[in-house]
Amino acid sequence: MDDTWELLMDLVMAERARIPQIAAEFRLSPPQVHALRVLSPEQPLPMGRLACALGCDASNVTGIVDRLEKRGLIERRPSERDRRVKVLVVTPEGARVRRRL
Repeated sequence: MDDTWELLMDLVMAERARIPQIAAEFRLSPPQVHALRVLSPEQPLPMGRLACALGCDASNVTGIVDRLEKRGLIERRPSERDRRVKVLVVTPEGARVRRRL
């Protein structure tokens, strides 16, 4: 079992090293790629939950979201449950890019 975990970790680390190259191909930063992968086209996600998934402060996620929104890959919308909360929705273009990533 230890060999399996070691091989799995080797694979994860090898693929992780490719993220900056892949991000550059899409004119995105690695954190933007990670955010786009966390967001589901079928399920709006509150900004605070994205920050938790990215392991960063909510104030840091604002810049990532701003840049993705400027590219037309996501949209901010008021939450249906609490209009004070902004949820993130993947646009059709964002879903296309997400599939290609």
